[in-house]
Amino acid sequence: IYGESHRVLAELADSSDVIYKPSGAGGGDVGIAIARSAGEIGAFSKRAGASNVATLALGMEQHGIEVSRR
Repeated sequence: IYGESHRVLAELADSSDVIYKPSGAGGGDVGIAIARSAGEIGAFSKRAGASNVATLALGMEQHGIEVSRR
């Protein structure tokens, strides 16, 4: 399942320095965009919003992934 929003985002990524990949069961409930800088991903997100594609504002923690056993 590769809906219209995924096609739009893939085209936006192809025309910039952003990598885009649908993610989720069956081809993508959401998509992931990755860039080298906050500026690149910000510009991509702005273009996605202008294309009427909803975006989620997510970020990374300074400590990265943590594994804990209880």
